[in-house]
Amino acid sequence: MHHDFEQAHQNRDDTLIALLAAGHTDASAARRLGVSRRTVTNMIRSMMDGLGINNRFQLGIAVGARSRSCARCPAPRHPVRPVDVREPALHES
Repeated sequence: MHHDFEQAHQNRDDTLIALLAAGHTDASAARRLGVSRRTVTNMIRSMMDGLGINNRFQLGIAVGARSRSCARCPAPRHPVRPVDVREPALHES
């Protein structure tokens, strides 16, 4: 029975991640999941706490690194060019 509970939570977390990756807001993801916006916020916080990270950006990086082959995650709309952090920033005059 405990395994079923854990699996249901993992499925809900996976669905939330897919919704957020597809561009849903917390509110629209909550509607799709049939929960409150506050519950979505708590779910995100729980995932962050479980991974020992502090913000949603880090959560995205961690989830992406853990699951490079997320079948339900959308492809980027525009090609992503790797950024060389040594490259000087462009300043507009």
